[in-house]
Amino acid sequence: MRLFVPTDLSKESAEVIKYAIKLSKRNKHELIFFYSYAFAHVADLFSKSEYKALITKENELNILRLGKFITKCFEALDEKTEKFNFKLIVNDGLIISDDIITNSKKQKSDLIIAGTHGASGLEKMVLGTNTAVLIKKSKIPVLSVPINKKTNFNSRFILACDKNKLPAEIKWIEKITSELGLQTHLVHFNYANEKSKVTQAKLTEIKANVDLSLIENIEHTALKQKMGGVIMITQQNRSWFERLFLSSKTSDMSFRNKLPVLSFPAKG
Repeated sequence: MRLFVPTDLSKESAEVIKYAIKLSKRNKHELIFFYSYAFAHVADLFSKSEYKALITKENELNILRLGKFITKCFEALDEKTEKFNFKLIVNDGLIISDDIITNSKKQKSDLIIAGTHGASGLEKMVLGTNTAVLIKKSKIPVLSVPINKKTNFNSRFILACDKNKLPAEIKWIEKITSELGLQTHLVHFNYANEKSKVTQAKLTEIKANVDLSLIENIEHTALKQKMGGVIMITQQNRSWFERLFLSSKTSDMSFRNKLPVLSFPAKG
C-alpha cells in the first residue's frame, strides 16, 4: 500500500510521522512524505523566468528541510531509513488541503495519514482544520491522528454498524484494514429499552448509554476496551446548506478524537 503522509514540519506533526512509520513497518508499506509550502501567492511579483528559478530553489531548499525532519523522526524511533521504502515530495500550493488531495491522487495513494489539532468552538466553526477538510472531500480514506499527545500504535479499531445490515463500504473497509494489519471490531449500540438481538453474525451488541450521543458512546467504548482507533464513514455529497450548518459525525470526531480515526467516504 501507498501511505500518503502530509506534514507541516512542526514538532506536533512529528508524532504523526512516527505513527505512520510504525504502521508502515508492519507490512512494509510505501511511505510518501509530503510538504506543501505557500509561495504561489507571490507569483505576480516576478516574471515567468524569475518565478521558475525561484520555485526551483524553493523546492530544493524544502526537500532538504523535509529530509532532515523525516530523518529525525526515524532516529527518534531508533529506525534506519534504509530499511523503509519512502520518498519525499514538496509542492507550492495555495490551499493546503486541496494540494494534499491533488498530490495524493497523483501518487495513487491508498491512504492519507494526517494530524488533527482538536479544534473546538469558534475555531472549529470558522477556521476548521486541513484534516477535517480532507475527510469531507478526499475520495481516499483518511486516518486522522491526534497530535496533542503521543499516540501509541494499536491495531484494534472499532466500527459502529446498524444491527440489520453492514455498511455498503464494508468490503472496502475490510480490504484496507487487512492490508494495514488492523483488526476491525464491528459493534451495534442498542439505545432501545427492550431486548434486541443483532441480525449480523459479525456484530457485537453493546448497550448504549442513552444520556450520551452516538459519538460519545463510540469514544467511551473505544477507550474502555482499549481500542487503537475508530472507523467511521462520512457522507460527502451533502448540500451547501448542510455542510455549513449541520455537523458531520466523522469530522466532529476528527476534531475531538483522543484516538486515531480512520474515515471512509460513503459510496453513492
